[in-house]
Amino acid sequence: MKKLELGGGSSPKRKELGFLNCDIRDLPEVDLQMDLKYPFPLIIGSSSVEEIFSAHCLEHFTEGEARGLLWDCHRVLIPGGRIELIVPNIRKLAERYLHGEYDCETFSRMVYGGQDYPENFHKIGFDFSFLAHLLDEAGFVGIKQVQCEDGNEFGLEARKPGDAE
Repeated sequence: MKKLELGGGSSPKRKELGFLNCDIRDLPEVDLQMDLKYPFPLIIGSSSVEEIFSAHCLEHFTEGEARGLLWDCHRVLIPGGRIELIVPNIRKLAERYLHGEYDCETFSRMVYGGQDYPENFHKIGFDFSFLAHLLDEAGFVGIKQVQCEDGNEFGLEARKPGDAE
C-alpha cells in the first residue's frame, strides 16, 4: 500500500515512516514530482493509497483547487483510508496580531506565505470549522482534531468511509 505526503518539499515529515514525498518542486527529497492543482497521475490509481499526510500545503491553493485536491485524495484512498492535514490557524494568527503579539510584517508573512519561490504564496485561510466542512463535502467521515505542537497551526484527521459504511 502507498502512503503519500503532499507538499513535503525539502523537509518531508513522514519519509522515515514510508511515505512518498509528492511535491511540485524537483528536489532530491521529492519522490514524485507532481502539481497538486491537477488530479493525481495515473500511477496513483483510485483506491490505492492507505494514508495521506500534508503539513502546510493546502493553504497554497485557491479554494477551488483545495476542494479539488481533497476530492482527489478521497478518490485515491482505499476504503477506510486516512488523511491528516495540518494548516495555519487563521483565527489564532489574527488574534495574535490584534493583541500585538505580531507586527504587521510577521503577521503578513505567516498569513500570505514566505513568497521566496513561485509556489510559496498562501491563497486561503482555514479555521477548524471551514476545513472540517471541506473534508465533509469531499466525502470524509470521522473528522477530528489532532494535536499540534505549534499554536499557530491545527490539524484534522478523517477517513474515507469503509465498505461496510
